Amino acid sequence: MCNNPQVLSYLRDMEILYADIELWIAGSGLKVRREEAILNEEASGQYTATRLIFEESTGNYERQDKADNATLAELDNFAVDTGIPDLAAQHDHYLYDTPKR
Repeated sequence: MCNNPQVLSYLRDMEILYADIELWIAGSGLKVRREEAILNEEASGQYTATRLIFEESTGNYERQDKADNATLAELDNFAVDTGIPDLAAQHDHYLYDTPKR
C-alpha cells in the first residue's frame, strides 16, 4: 500500500473521473468494467490502482443517434492540453519531482 499523499490524491481523482466516464458512455453500446492493476513506480513504490476496460456490446444493440453515443475515438475530445509536451514520458518528474530521465 502506498502512503504517498500525491498518489492517494491522484487515485481518488481517477475514481471520480472513472465514474464520470461511466456516466458519459451509458447507453452508448460500450460495456465498461473495472480491473485492479498493480503498479510499481520508482518514486512511489508498489500500489494498486483501478483501470477501466472498454468492450463493445454484442446482441440486439441498435444505435439511436450518433450524437448520443460516445465512442472510444470521441474520448479524445475530453483531453486537456497541459502545455507540457513530455508529460506522458516524464510523469514521475511532474507528479513526484523525481529527476527527468
